[in-house]
Amino acid sequence: MPGMVQSMAQTSQPRFIANLVSGFGSVTARHGFAVNLVAVAALAAVGVAFVSGRRRVVRPALAAFGVLCLADWVLVEGHTVSCHHRARASADGRMDTAPPRPVSS
Repeated sequence: MPGMVQSMAQTSQPRFIANLVSGFGSVTARHGFAVNLVAVAALAAVGVAFVSGRRRVVRPALAAFGVLCLADWVLVEGHTVSCHHRARASADGRMDTAPPRPVSS
């Protein structure tokens, strides 16, 4: 996850989003396990709330789920777009991403 976030930080974006992604990347690089643990715990709590079927519990869980999805979209998913652009550039011959060939003796 830290590599994806760092890559996302290098994609051109509005300044406030770039700062947000960069800061999140720094936290993720230092505390990657904790960031993943919090995300998994939050998703598990939302899942339990959804399974309960009680409106009083489901409605706040739905709001929390929306916030988690938005955070994922802003902080992580841009990495996919960045990789797609690199892959397309490579396919067009504008970027050489092939691994080096071994030298035969």
